[in-house]
Amino acid sequence: MKPEKAMPISGMRFEISYDRFEWDIPLDAQTFAPVIPDDYSHGMLEFPPADEATLIEGLRFFAELTGSYPDELDVEQVSRDVNRLSIEILANHGTKFAQDLESFEALPQKLMTMISACRYFRKLVRNGNRPEYFGSIVTPEDGREILMRWRLEDGRIRVIHGDLRCETR
Repeated sequence: MKPEKAMPISGMRFEISYDRFEWDIPLDAQTFAPVIPDDYSHGMLEFPPADEATLIEGLRFFAELTGSYPDELDVEQVSRDVNRLSIEILANHGTKFAQDLESFEALPQKLMTMISACRYFRKLVRNGNRPEYFGSIVTPEDGREILMRWRLEDGRIRVIHGDLRCETR
């Protein structure tokens, strides 16, 4: 067999050759049988409903995790932020943190909540409610400031403040 073309990797060059192939060898089916530990448990993740309550819960979670709100309610960006922060938490606090924080195992479900919160924002956009979100400038400490607002079907305005208190005007 002919060697493959040399490939540069981080300034180094490698030459790879493949040989000694054995064809049509009988394989034992047990080789491919899954080995599931006795203490294995199966968990389910669920998307919560894309509604105002989920929006508030998702914003609260993000603020507890980061000390701020997402800059924008975009599913892809929020997912990347939560995943990156989860990795940073483990890296900075190691296994002690994972053991001490019972909610660490809940992070994947919390991510589903954040995704549903973003879905609710998109739903408001699609329905013509003209939502405005100010997460890039309003923090949890800005309790009285408007974090988000949108027009209701009856013409009134629904408001979420920086402290996640809601009101209709």
